[in-house]
Amino acid sequence: MARTKQLQKLWLKARSRPKRVLPELRTIAPNKAGVYCIWKNLELEYVGETRNISRRMRDLLDSRHHTFRRSLGQQFSKRTGYRKASSWTKFDEATEKLIEGLLHRQYKISFYPLSFGRKELEEYIIETKKPVYNLKQAKL
Repeated sequence: MARTKQLQKLWLKARSRPKRVLPELRTIAPNKAGVYCIWKNLELEYVGETRNISRRMRDLLDSRHHTFRRSLGQQFSKRTGYRKASSWTKFDEATEKLIEGLLHRQYKISFYPLSFGRKELEEYIIETKKPVYNLKQAKL
């Protein structure tokens, strides 16, 4: 019970952090561990944890390095010339541009620096908020 209350408090702090567009975050994201949230119209779409928030924000720019970005790209699978991305290959150039546009116009990102307990917080958020793009199941 105490653990759940502590995680809930951390979630409230993380949720209240400023939400910014990706280009802005590339310059202000710290080189610290933490949890980051991706929002669309103030709805939580994805949560992740990382050892380095700044580096992870750069990863969002490359489909080979982020599952959220690959998930976004799947909506364009019916396009002529579509090439699926993986951890080894990017989407085709046109799809990459479409994803970039979505990330810059429709999504905002917040982060909460946290070195201890970040995995537990990520799992708590996935379990309780069920972000649509989190594919893994929480192990609380």
